[in-house]
Amino acid sequence: MDDKTFFSFYAERINRVVSKLQNGYQSINFWQESVWRGIGIDLYEVFHRAAVRCLIAELHVCKKAGILSGQTVREEYDSYCRLLAEENYVKSIYQKYPGLLQYLQRLEKIQFCFWDELLERLTNDWEEIKKYFHLDTESCVLSVRRSGSDFHCEAKSVVIIETNQQKNFI
Repeated sequence: MDDKTFFSFYAERINRVVSKLQNGYQSINFWQESVWRGIGIDLYEVFHRAAVRCLIAELHVCKKAGILSGQTVREEYDSYCRLLAEENYVKSIYQKYPGLLQYLQRLEKIQFCFWDELLERLTNDWEEIKKYFHLDTESCVLSVRRSGSDFHCEAKSVVIIETNQQKNFI
């Protein structure tokens, strides 16, 4: 996921949520490792929507101040991403935008609760789901992803679940 815009700014937060979920569901054997990657991508998109404008503004501030290295736009962007990986710089962003830190912390909790609830329901209802969708006993979940619909009720949304039997359900 390192190719995602400003990923280093979100990486720790994403890893924290995914790790907590993995710890809670490590004994589940009907989904593949790719499920965690899908959740991580979704988390990136949520956090990125929340912070991207501030990060773009700060990138321009750094460029204007001559803080970024590089001869091309790409090199300057890469320089800024390295800066985003530095804890002190990230702290300075949060000091400048205290609402951003609070919002990201709130989003992190909400997102964890959303995915935890979804995974718990999927786990508890897996046998019924297999019967309803006529999945065989060896079926497994390959991916989970949001449908792109708007969030509602504490960031809940429609999720598409893909199985190894080329069946998707919502």
